[in-house]
Amino acid sequence: DRIVDALDAQFPRLASAVAALERIRANLKRYRAAVLKAACEGRLVPTEAELARREGRDYESADVLLQRILRERRARWEAEELERLKAKGKPPTDDRWKKKYKEPEPPDTTELPQLPEGWTWATPDQLASPEEHSLAIGPFGSNLKVDDYRESGVPLVFVRHIRAGQFEGLDDKFIDFDKALELRAHWVFPGDVLITKMGDPPGDTAVYPVGRPPAVISADCVRFLPSSLAGDPKFLAYAIRSPLVHAQILQATQGVAQKKISLARFRRIALPVPPLAEQRRIVDELERRFSIADKQELVIARNLQRATRARHAILHSAFTGRLVPQD
Repeated sequence: DRIVDALDAQFPRLASAVAALERIRANLKRYRAAVLKAACEGRLVPTEAELARREGRDYESADVLLQRILRERRARWEAEELERLKAKGKPPTDDRWKKKYKEPEPPDTTELPQLPEGWTWATPDQLASPEEHSLAIGPFGSNLKVDDYRESGVPLVFVRHIRAGQFEGLDDKFIDFDKALELRAHWVFPGDVLITKMGDPPGDTAVYPVGRPPAVISADCVRFLPSSLAGDPKFLAYAIRSPLVHAQILQATQGVAQKKISLARFRRIALPVPPLAEQRRIVDELERRFSIADKQELVIARNLQRATRARHAILHSAFTGRLVPQD
């Protein structure tokens, strides 16, 4: 009777402590979402427009930045197309050949909120580098099979790596260099933004880290190489993860049995883009706050492990005659 009374007294207190830790963990998750929402709505740090007015200076708005990106893309296409025509022995005599250029489609913003002064909406298609395969998905089915996996060579990137934000140590798989050359259209390099194209829901993001070797993405991943003018890839990764963009990804997967966003639909997603200096401030503040949240989550995880050990210890004490005085 004394043992049962002692267990009945201690276990509710332990359960209450565990419930409190789980509430804190849930609050941290909500806090992260709220911080990300504020960041991508221009409410986390002072906007560049506000600072410019306060300091009496000019600044480059994101709309002007976007036009620079689009001009650079067109200029690069024209230079490459001109070289191609000359190589074929057909140098143009007028500018009609320039009409073949296809501008990236702007986003549909009719149902999107108004952004802060100096910001603009842009699609991944508009922000992508003019390089070939700057927006790409992993190889289809038979192009990359389990039989192609090796114990060393060129690493493969899977959905699990993107979700964990960790690109080694998660049951790593490789392919040999010859196979990787066949899959050159699916290569990924440090600084590329990686997105999961399927899941419940899709849209997890990570930036392939500096210091990692070139890799090949698997079928359910999207590679997004932003233009060098577009700013910080980390900001774009955070923007894709934000509620503003997450809602669009959900909309794009409606009516699909398996939650998956196609590359064609991802190209047309609208991303909030602030001026370059503001992007850097937002990323710095996000990482500062997320670092604090990460430390809190580690403390919570350790305390939950302690609670599990404490429960085992209490039961062990109870049934080895050490929890209460024996008769």
